[in-house]
Amino acid sequence: MLARCLLIKGQMINVFRFKRLVDAAAEGLKERDEIISCSLLAMLSGQSVFFFGPPGTAKSLIARRLAGLFQSSAYFECLMNRFTTPEEMFGPVSIRELKTADRYIRKTEGFLPMADFAFLDEIWKSSPGILNALLTILNERKFRNGDKVEDVPLKAIVAASNEIPSEGQGLEALYDRFIMRLVVPPVSGKAAFEGLLGGGTVGEDVALDEAEKISNDEWREMLASVSEVKVSKDAFAVIHMIRANLAERDRSDKPEKGGLPKPPIYVSDRRWIKAVRVARTAAAMCGRRKVLPVDLLVIADCLWSRAEDRDEIRKIVDEAVKVRSGEGASEMLDWNKRFTAFEKTVIDPVPKPDEESGVKVVNGVRSYCIAACRATNSQEVYIPQAWENTEREFHPLDTDGYSCKDVICKTLGKGNFEVWNGNGTKIVFTAKQRGRVSAATTQGAGAQLEKARELLDEVIKIGYSMVAKGGVSAAGYPFVDRKRLDSVNKGCEKNRAMISEGKVRCEYLVHRLGAAK
Repeated sequence: MLARCLLIKGQMINVFRFKRLVDAAAEGLKERDEIISCSLLAMLSGQSVFFFGPPGTAKSLIARRLAGLFQSSAYFECLMNRFTTPEEMFGPVSIRELKTADRYIRKTEGFLPMADFAFLDEIWKSSPGILNALLTILNERKFRNGDKVEDVPLKAIVAASNEIPSEGQGLEALYDRFIMRLVVPPVSGKAAFEGLLGGGTVGEDVALDEAEKISNDEWREMLASVSEVKVSKDAFAVIHMIRANLAERDRSDKPEKGGLPKPPIYVSDRRWIKAVRVARTAAAMCGRRKVLPVDLLVIADCLWSRAEDRDEIRKIVDEAVKVRSGEGASEMLDWNKRFTAFEKTVIDPVPKPDEESGVKVVNGVRSYCIAACRATNSQEVYIPQAWENTEREFHPLDTDGYSCKDVICKTLGKGNFEVWNGNGTKIVFTAKQRGRVSAATTQGAGAQLEKARELLDEVIKIGYSMVAKGGVSAAGYPFVDRKRLDSVNKGCEKNRAMISEGKVRCEYLVHRLGAAK
């Protein structure tokens, strides 16, 4: 059952329970499922959340609902402004302690230092002194109370504002502590808006039995278990690709509206570490011991600082995940490089003056020889030279000159062809790939043939791994919306097609080397 859930000291936290919790918190709310899902995921990884959106979009209600998903949910809420005092946040000074012991101690019961969850509305409007005091609470979960440093039981702070802190205000460090940043817009869908207007009053309580809620032990064990989740090679490849694409974006001179260059997108090392921790939590919820590319979809809302960059960053993340989606994709790319290098040593692209590259006479017609996977075997098929420049799609010929109805070809010019084989795989055959087996290779064809067979075995093994582990279902992965998951699954389909193409190319090479031997 490890593939579906994580067993923690007899208690079970899995995606199905997570989905039930999200559904309970989203009951009666419209278009808020993904916001609640991402927020809860961040809380389970020990991170705080920032809601960005206009007034009246249920930000405080979502925060209260999220706190209600936990058994221990001492809740603190404050609407902040420049006149907010430390007493309102951290509790009043104890007059008794001040008079009897000359100690400046705050009575923190019922205030932020004793809360499990806190909602700080209009956070950037508060005074610098209070905001600076929040830094230690957010990062170390510590509060200095007089001459003592007290542990804060805080699981997460949810902050909210309808503005982003401007540069130069000294708020960068605090803003960077809010790892998950979520846009909370007004309801946009027609049906959802009608449901909002026609529905009744939505309460703050969550309809869950106490036993269904997350206990303190479960939360702590979840935090501990996430440290055991490793980052896979494919996931690292996605992260490197995202960083490279962000750097390339910053080097671009393309201006924003108004003619000014785009400000660079800065992601601190701390933010990367904690964003990947959120992805590791998603993997742990699925019962996996390592992060796959799909888990990195959740970090898109951890990387933006300006709201204007959010969609661009999400696109960069999604594209990188699609390229590397499905475990084994990076191995396939490495294999393809090695196979191409080996193929170049085996195939001589330069024909002799009296010999045409990859050309045979089929039923009296001079034809190009290519490969196609028909049923389970790669076989040679032929394209008459006279068809090289035709614009229409056509079927190639077999050795007897008959049309191969299960294979479709299209010319790309200069002796290159695009082929859809009997398994639906699209392959491009270039003139170089149709070249002669070189004389040097022919002399050592036996060793080269064994090498080609090893490469064929490798691509089959990688293919099985990718098909078995690539892609996820929307029902089994509740951390992002269905549209993004569908896009990733299409990326997995492309990788499986890449596997099929590699297999056909390798089988064809094995066939030709076997003939040379």
